[in-house]
Order: sequence, then structure tokens, then C-alpha cells
Amino acid sequence: MTQTGNIPAAKEEAAGLKHAGSNITKLKEDISNGVKRINAEKEKRTACNEQIAAIKSDLEAKGVHKKALDMAMTYMNMDPDKREGFDIAYDIVREAIGLPVTAQGDLFEGGDGKGEAEDA
Repeated sequence: MTQTGNIPAAKEEAAGLKHAGSNITKLKEDISNGVKRINAEKEKRTACNEQIAAIKSDLEAKGVHKKALDMAMTYMNMDPDKREGFDIAYDIVREAIGLPVTAQGDLFEGGDGKGEAEDA
């Protein structure tokens, strides 16, 4: 019987894995399979994160600031019932730190604020 410290291995397994019952071999198999599944999901997540980064880079190359996109998406995914409170607090915080929210021109407007020229 192998020991870890002063506790016999069988007692250590029983103490640490109370819910395993008497089939520790099955539990070890479940753990091994679980670790394999976790690693597979992490690989998927890595690939997904790479695709998201590529999309953000493409939009950034087109002039969309990455942090602005992230903030807008966070806001978009916020519980609608909490948005009003967020809006109020955000305005107060910006004013408090000297960055009041001011009206900005449309991203696609010309420098005169009138938008694209209309056809005559």
C-alpha cells in the first residue's frame, strides 16, 4: 500500500472523494474523460476568440475604435431594466471627472454636420 504522508492511500482516496463510492477506477476514468472534454472546449474557445479578434481588427481597420465597440456591445447585452440607471450614473461620473457627454456629429456626416450631400 502506497502512502502520502502518514495517511494510507486508500484512506486518502476515501476521505478526499467521499462521493465516489467504492468504484475509484470509474471516478478516475470520469475525471480523465472530463479533462479531455474541458481541453477540447478550451481549443474551441481559442478558435472562437481568434475569429472574434479578426472581426474586431477588420472593424478597427475601417475606423471603428475597438474599445468603443466593446463598450457598445457591453451596453447592448446589459439588462434593459438596468440601462437607465447605468446611463444616469455614466453621465454623472463623466461630468464629475471633467468629461461631460457632448453631442458628437454622426460618424458619416461631413465636417459641416449636415450629413452627406443630397442630390439636387
